[in-house]
Amino acid sequence: KRLHQEWNELSEQQRKELLDHPRSMELGEHLTVLFSPELIYVVSLYYELFTEAIKREQVKGVYLSAVTSLYEKCLIAAASRFRIPVFMGQHGIGMNFAENIFAEEQQPYFLVMGKKYQQELVKKGIAEDHAIVTGPQIFEELVPYIGKEKEKTKQKNILFLTSPLVEDKLMEK
Repeated sequence: KRLHQEWNELSEQQRKELLDHPRSMELGEHLTVLFSPELIYVVSLYYELFTEAIKREQVKGVYLSAVTSLYEKCLIAAASRFRIPVFMGQHGIGMNFAENIFAEEQQPYFLVMGKKYQQELVKKGIAEDHAIVTGPQIFEELVPYIGKEKEKTKQKNILFLTSPLVEDKLMEK
């Protein structure tokens, strides 16, 4: 409640200076949502729950396949607090999951499908030893069915869309 109240008492200029982000003035009311009591509560709750779980269960590392929600970001923050490694599994062809949302000293390990993706991450500034080629973990459950007799169905093709390509601005539609 105090954080929300202090945020509301700041002028637009003070908010911009506090956030030190070039777009902070453009975002205006959207930033106010970030400091609403409800959102502060949810973020705090997730973070504290992850912190407690990591301590209680003596977690040695965390695995994620996305970084798009508050849930994942709070888990990353809790892992960072304890300096335990974060493993990011590639689950599609998009590479925006490598955007730097991590503390500089807490670079995650990216588990990627192939050399091509490893090289793309290195171009984005990820250390090569943090871009590990593991193959496509997302298809491991399909392996037992490869080469087996297929059932007769009306479907001829299956399209796997495993990445938010439109949202990541890699495709228009």
